[in-house]
Amino acid sequence: MTCAIHIFLFKRNRFEDNIGGLMSISRKTIGVVLCTYNGEKFLSQQLESIMCQTRPPARILILDDGSSDRTCSIAHSFAENDSRIHLIQNETNLGFIHNFEKGMSLCETDLIALCDQDDVWFPNKLERLAAELEAHPGSGMAYCNAELITADGTPTGHIFFNGQNRFSEDQSYARSVLLERRFSIPGNFILLESELKDIVLPLQYTRTHAHDALICLNAFFLFKPRYIPEPLTFYRLHSNQASGAFGGAYAFFLKGTQSEFKKKKWYDLKRLSRNLKRAILSPFKHSEKIRERRERAYNGASDMLVIIEQLMNQRRQLKLPELSSQEHHFIQKMKSEWLALLSSKI
Repeated sequence: MTCAIHIFLFKRNRFEDNIGGLMSISRKTIGVVLCTYNGEKFLSQQLESIMCQTRPPARILILDDGSSDRTCSIAHSFAENDSRIHLIQNETNLGFIHNFEKGMSLCETDLIALCDQDDVWFPNKLERLAAELEAHPGSGMAYCNAELITADGTPTGHIFFNGQNRFSEDQSYARSVLLERRFSIPGNFILLESELKDIVLPLQYTRTHAHDALICLNAFFLFKPRYIPEPLTFYRLHSNQASGAFGGAYAFFLKGTQSEFKKKKWYDLKRLSRNLKRAILSPFKHSEKIRERRERAYNGASDMLVIIEQLMNQRRQLKLPELSSQEHHFIQKMKSEWLALLSSKI
């Protein structure tokens, strides 16, 4: 579907949201931080969806992390036709977390949208999220829902937040999930305010937390994030994702679709040789995996003890309301568990 058709379909809703109120609210500038690495397959479609936004961004930063395919060539072709697009090619590979950190630090707009190279935005994504933040100043960030699609763009029939999203209704619940399960809202759902960016940067504890996890921790402890329950983006699932909330659950979300993984027959030669290799190496790999998991757990506990202290100190400095006794009790319980885990290493 072309840009013109997309915009026509969404334009009729443009003035229905907060009608009459938006005129009195100052419009903030929006910047997009798009990080790329060997993304030639999907990049054009994502950039086209950004160009089709009913509320266009003022600046689009594309930070390439050393691609060896046509990614930079595609980005250059878009930049030549639009002065808002700036391509930055990293001299060394930073990894996706520090690449997003660099992009956020260079983006000086009021609002910043984090963008993956392989998704497709709905035409009114930026407009809806920005309107939410402008109508509720000091929210820190707004985030939306997403519809999941396969690599070839086939809908899976799944929505990311399927049903009730307790994150949006109960901040204490959101904080407990962020601390206990380390779940976070994917960065490509988020539009954040520059005030939150200034608190988050420079990113610390990246050995255990991605950029979006650190953003969410600060947002839900120090601000009041806004949520739009409708999907405003297609979230593409594929086996080469550098980041994402699903990881090993990729096959689960493809179940029942044309792209569902097909199990190979037991007598498939490639499968037999692979299984034989695994059987030979499994005793060594198993012990190595156990060591790696323990190390990640120790690092995570160590980082979380520092993070929670910093967040609680920032709440006091900002003179935010005291957390409930129940939530204080939960935080103490988590700190005891982290300390016990660290002491088991000694």
